[in-house]
Amino acid sequence: MFAFAAAQVKKAIEVTHELGGEGYTFWGGREGYMTLLNTDMKREQEHLAKLLHMAVTYKKADRFQGTIFTSSRSRRNRRSTNMIPTLRRA
Repeated sequence: MFAFAAAQVKKAIEVTHELGGEGYTFWGGREGYMTLLNTDMKREQEHLAKLLHMAVTYKKADRFQGTIFTSSRSRRNRRSTNMIPTLRRA
């Protein structure tokens, strides 16, 4: 699964560069977890860190001058999957 994700990121950075994009965003909207009860979060964080480092290394090797961004899930998406009620300000 890690290799598949890395290949997708590599291709997306290549296409962004070819199209003259100014940046690439890692969008955290869909992690794919139904439950975290049997998930090794330390291992998952290590894999994410490795993927981000690999992406930056590839960006430099590909001479892509754009910025790499990371984004967490949007507030709307968090609310739809979060079991804890949240308060919104008007």
